[in-house]
Amino acid sequence: GGSNPALRDDQPYTSVTITDTTAQVTDLQPNTQYLFSIKADNGSGSSQSSYIITMTLPDAATNLQASNIATDSCTLTWLPPSGTETLTYTIYKNDSIYPADIYGASANIQGLSSNTTHSFKIKADNDSGHSLSDAYIVLTLPEPVTNLETSNITANSCILSWESPTGSGALTYNIYNGIELYASANASPTELSLLPNTSYNLTVKAE
Repeated sequence: GGSNPALRDDQPYTSVTITDTTAQVTDLQPNTQYLFSIKADNGSGSSQSSYIITMTLPDAATNLQASNIATDSCTLTWLPPSGTETLTYTIYKNDSIYPADIYGASANIQGLSSNTTHSFKIKADNDSGHSLSDAYIVLTLPEPVTNLETSNITANSCILSWESPTGSGALTYNIYNGIELYASANASPTELSLLPNTSYNLTVKAE
């Protein structure tokens, strides 16, 4: 009887199971190019097939993170999959392709809605196919409050009201007198306790 060893880069490859004319090759590295051929042997000698070039799929990108988070933008970074082959990346937001400026293993994301959660994934492609990273959730910052007003001013209190930013994120409103945190509120309007005959410089920050 004869044998049909699979050759990888001209060396017999041991992590292979051959059944008739099919070979199941295992123990390969992701995102790596391999050169395979089949050598057929009998008692008189052997012959070798032509070569076939194959490339394994990449692993998924990992450690996806966001920085520079603003009201309408952020920067995404990730660890590239291992392997020897060139990869291209595509950004997905909420499971749809999202245009972005990609530099190596980072991307500048623009045009986001403020105070909103966005789910991002990274697709890594090589010539054989792709893999998709786990989702990473980014909550963009809220816009500033607007139309800040006081009313019902007395010697000891006033009503402070404002127009809240849009978006789906839950907000807390921190009220400052100058640079010092003075009070917090969950919604507008809110009543503030004050000192008589005292001037206040009030601002409201949505967080």
